[in-house]
Amino acid sequence: MQKRILWIIIFLLSFLSKASLSDQNPATPVLTLNGIEDFIRTNDIRSVEQLLSALPKSYLDHYTLMFQSRSLQSASFSNPRAIVFGTNGKLIMSFNGSPEQTGYYAIEAIEFNDLTKSFQMEEIAFPEPGDPSAHGAQFSKRNPDKCLKCHTANTHPIWDAPPLWPGAYGEAYHEKLSKAESDGLYSYLQQQASHPRYRFLTNTHPYTDESTFYPNRHNVYNGVEVEAPNAQLTTLLTKLNVEKIIHQVSSQPQFNQYQYALLASVSPACQAVINYLPREWTIQAQQYYADFRQHDNEEMHRQLQKKSSQRVGGNTGLADVDKSKSLLDFRFVAESGLAINTSEWGLAIEKNAADFSAFEPVNALLEQRLVSIVKSRDPELMNVYYYRNYPDNNKYCAYLEKQSVAQLKNSGYALQPILAKGSSLAGIDGRDAQKVQTILTICISCHTTGVAPAIPFDDVPRLTGKLKLPYSKRGPLLNEILYRISLEAGAKRMPPTINLTDSEVQLLTTYFSTLAQSSPP
Repeated sequence: MQKRILWIIIFLLSFLSKASLSDQNPATPVLTLNGIEDFIRTNDIRSVEQLLSALPKSYLDHYTLMFQSRSLQSASFSNPRAIVFGTNGKLIMSFNGSPEQTGYYAIEAIEFNDLTKSFQMEEIAFPEPGDPSAHGAQFSKRNPDKCLKCHTANTHPIWDAPPLWPGAYGEAYHEKLSKAESDGLYSYLQQQASHPRYRFLTNTHPYTDESTFYPNRHNVYNGVEVEAPNAQLTTLLTKLNVEKIIHQVSSQPQFNQYQYALLASVSPACQAVINYLPREWTIQAQQYYADFRQHDNEEMHRQLQKKSSQRVGGNTGLADVDKSKSLLDFRFVAESGLAINTSEWGLAIEKNAADFSAFEPVNALLEQRLVSIVKSRDPELMNVYYYRNYPDNNKYCAYLEKQSVAQLKNSGYALQPILAKGSSLAGIDGRDAQKVQTILTICISCHTTGVAPAIPFDDVPRLTGKLKLPYSKRGPLLNEILYRISLEAGAKRMPPTINLTDSEVQLLTTYFSTLAQSSPP
């Protein structure tokens, strides 16, 4: 009996000791940026592999693989960039698989903050093996400058809209893998189980079953079709992005006055949003709206061409996208009424890429969130909301129109021009000047921050003085710039994040040439 009691005491002491050790040295980290940092410091994690081995299986089971990458982490077919997004997409971490690749010794992470409704980024750099000066993992500041180069100051994840994700396995939705993808995926799977990193990505089924990307009739008929990883990530990021957008919109001081116009702008039952503005605004609003729509059409066309050209399987042949996916009316109210710059609302790397295509209509998600906010201030809203699908007697839209016009008529607010009319830039006027300035902003973000060779695009007098000076084998700086924006530059063409149209190349040529002519001989 005494022996049995002794064993029980030893067992309890052992259990308590393990529990205490577990509390001090948890088996898995909390899946937040702060939680990952604390775990790495507490457990002296010194490699990507060590961190991966500690992450929950439920988190590592959800990932997509990039065989081409425009990020700071390079990728290849056999050593893709793995983007792990878990079950909710609120913490995304990425890594690649070969020491020859850039970013190999680092984890790139981005987290959605539920409190602030914003994204935060961080790079976690681990020491290289054999480095005697290494002192463990190094954590960047949140939203480091080199990340903001592409993710921009209005931080957001970078992820293309369906049906095309260039560079990701399964890059075309519900299409068979191209030969390049199939061969590359085979080379990856051959070494996955024994690879020091990829072996932790245990859920290989999506990548070993070809019906993941191209559902067969059997799966569709039996209702066992499961969305591919690219589609899963799209759905998660879309919902988080909507939360971010709604938070920004509802935080503006003018929101109360424009709330009914915003609701009308995302309701498919309501007329064009101009009808929800005071009548005395109509002429001006129509002009602003026409300019905004033209600009939107141009940018969407350019973005589609850019995406199609990046696909390894060849051009998709897509001629256009559904204009409703650009959230044109909603963004028009946000820009002209709330003075919000919506050029970075999309998830693509390119600015002004207003393609909000998703597997659940974004305007419906926006409407749900807006209704939940407005109804708390206006209980009458729900009495008419349920009539929104009665087109012959749409009490909902009529109510929105009445409230919106009344709120705005006496608000003291007025629509703001979205596209500057009187601006001028080295002999270029109006919208063309704004186009040039937008492109120059991209140049500035690289060439004045140390990311690319120093060129003072942000300082016109200094730039003017340098344009005629010798710069490269092509001669003065002007020649180099004109070469880099031309088709002749090929893969070295600039800026790297947008595909310049012929008219934009001509505008930039005029701008830089005009500056050069004004410089002293």
